[in-house]
Amino acid sequence: WGGMSWSRPAPGLLFLVTLLSPSMAQNTCMTSCICLPEIKYINCSSQNISETLPNFPFSTEYLDLSRNHIIQIKPYSLGNLLSLKILLLQDNMISFVSDGAFFSLPSLQKLDISHNLISYLGYGFSLGLNSLVELSLAFNNLTILENNIFNNLDSLVKLDLRANYIQQIKSQAFSSMTILRHLYLNENYITTLELATFSTLRSLEMLQLRQNKIGEIQPGVFTSLCKVVLLIVKVAHELCIAETVTVLILTGTVLITVVAAILMEKNKRQSLDKDCAEEQPVLKVLERDWGNLFCLYVSVFRWMSFVTLIRAVSVLW
Repeated sequence: WGGMSWSRPAPGLLFLVTLLSPSMAQNTCMTSCICLPEIKYINCSSQNISETLPNFPFSTEYLDLSRNHIIQIKPYSLGNLLSLKILLLQDNMISFVSDGAFFSLPSLQKLDISHNLISYLGYGFSLGLNSLVELSLAFNNLTILENNIFNNLDSLVKLDLRANYIQQIKSQAFSSMTILRHLYLNENYITTLELATFSTLRSLEMLQLRQNKIGEIQPGVFTSLCKVVLLIVKVAHELCIAETVTVLILTGTVLITVVAAILMEKNKRQSLDKDCAEEQPVLKVLERDWGNLFCLYVSVFRWMSFVTLIRAVSVLW
């Protein structure tokens, strides 16, 4: 090349160029984290990570950021982790989650944000979470569940809202979660259940409502729960239960005075829809001595005898 001379680059310079190249940057891992590339696993728990989140490999499928000092989640805070399936954020100090914060995680199936300081979720919280199967918001500071707050959670099967400060559930809060199977609302401050609260949860199998302050349940609030196997609540009026359900238990702690009685009722009516049983034997047990109301609703197959029913109750009690 004329009079120009060419010399080999220093080894250190080659290393620096390689380190900074985009193709390699996306595969780097913090030295203090546990990274297993072969199974696309990263554990960065208890690393004092705060506001600025590190860059993670694009192929990551499991990411544990629990027990850090993260205070908020903004859109693209975690980058474009298009393959991420499990994200653990419990035991941080998260008080704010932006609308669309998880929009860049389209494959996410499990999200745990429990044990944080979240007091409010906007309407855009669930944007991009269409693949989510399990969500835990337990042990936060939520006080109200607004209408359509979980609008994009079409695939959700389990929702844990235990131990918040929830006082009110708007009638359309769960409207889009038609395949939800497990719902945990225990240890809150719920006072009233509106008629349409659970109207769309036709796949629900377990509903936990114990340790609330429920003083009013509108008649028919549980009518749509045709597949419920276990329901724990303070006060209840009527249940719509499929024949495949064998036992349904309701416990409570609200009423000051309840007249002790045992009432066996046999309802002979057509089902409200094809999923509900035509005949629903119901057993109610009211205990006055403990100052609690224990309503035990038991649905059994048509051919089950009364003796079999009593045996089932005694075992569960």
